[in-house]
Amino acid sequence: STIGDLVAVGARLSTVGTNTSAGNVTIFRFSAGSWVREQTIPNPTPASVSFFGSSVALSGNRLIVSASSPETVYVYTESGGVWTLTDTIEDPDGGFSQFGYFLAADGHNTLICDPADDTLVANNGAAYVFTADENGNDSCNSPRSVGFGSLIGCNIDATTDGVSGGCGESGKDVWYSLLVPCTGRYQIDTEGSTFDTVLSLYEGVNCPGNFVECDDDDGAGSTSLIDRNLVKGQYIKIRVAGYDFGGGDVRNGTFVLNVTPLAPFNDNCANAADITDGSTPYGTCNATTDGFAENLCNFSGDNQVNNDIWFTYRPLCTSQITISNCGTTDYDSKIAVYADSDCPSAAENPIACDDDACFDHASRVVVNVTVNHTIKIRVGGFSTSTGSGVLTITPAPICPGDTDGVSPVGIGDIAVIIQNWNSDVIGCAEGDPSGNGHVGLEDVAVIIQNWGHACP
Repeated sequence: STIGDLVAVGARLSTVGTNTSAGNVTIFRFSAGSWVREQTIPNPTPASVSFFGSSVALSGNRLIVSASSPETVYVYTESGGVWTLTDTIEDPDGGFSQFGYFLAADGHNTLICDPADDTLVANNGAAYVFTADENGNDSCNSPRSVGFGSLIGCNIDATTDGVSGGCGESGKDVWYSLLVPCTGRYQIDTEGSTFDTVLSLYEGVNCPGNFVECDDDDGAGSTSLIDRNLVKGQYIKIRVAGYDFGGGDVRNGTFVLNVTPLAPFNDNCANAADITDGSTPYGTCNATTDGFAENLCNFSGDNQVNNDIWFTYRPLCTSQITISNCGTTDYDSKIAVYADSDCPSAAENPIACDDDACFDHASRVVVNVTVNHTIKIRVGGFSTSTGSGVLTITPAPICPGDTDGVSPVGIGDIAVIIQNWNSDVIGCAEGDPSGNGHVGLEDVAVIIQNWGHACP
């Protein structure tokens, strides 16, 4: 690794004492036209085949060195030409993997890669970002941006500029921000922390923002855990603080902040989410596939609705509904609809399926439904495509003017309109036969126009 006039060279096969392949790192500095050895740093915990110096990184006066056994990253700081061990970073998941296989450093930030990390899936890999300077995000006005994975922080030297939001008293706090990349379910927790934490979420760029949720002890031991749906584009601020027991007993120390995307709550058909008329944001980014391949869904050689999520829709009236995510998706979607409330079997065909009805690779299906006869809606993607969208269900009465579901069109339909007069509604049984989203004279006109008409 090089920076300015410094070069750090790792020699992981070097012998330290009687320990073969214990490893060392040598620092060279360019001075007076030549490279001069400044210091050789031996493995601080030498053991045979521990490979200290497998990866090295320089940033300013900081040197980062990895060793494979035990999996540890060592942090050195230079002062007056002398490099001194000032910190160690252990593998957060505690497994036997490749923590420190690759390192990078930028200021007080350190990137540590582990291609065999087991945190989410065995050997799935992970990249960790650690910082040695938490004062930069001590204020709600300057939260540190985070992504998925784990980071280690400290609130010992922090001040208190926020509140827990209803999860008990809390003290010294530090702040992080997450720009949600895909609508879906996320777990944010402090498991692995050394003290009793309080975790709070706020939305928006203002401080503290709109309160979303907080937690004290839902994680392991006295750590915090929040599991909830978030929408793509949401700007979420995360506050990590220590619990205040009163009498000056405020907990603080080193904490671990974990941000993990999870499979949606309605990932499986058995857990289908209820959906009504109108618009519902959704995401398939971490969904699995539990539905069957369908001949009716065979588009460009792909007859599966991949990475699917499920909804249950109970019609409020007999109508024709349009189910669409047109103009809202960031991926190539598919929509299938099944006629029963039960999860479909391999032999049950959907009553409708679509891949690319809209120009943006979005989907739209139109089906007839019967009042109170529940259907299943399956939303997924073409091939491996996943992402976010907004699913909109728009009903249109098969029998114009029929708002009460009783034939013929008449006084009962007027009664529904009177009951919902001047309301902003969506739904054919809500007194809006005109479909303009507001109950008023337009709906009375539709009923008068169709007065006495026998409905199927």
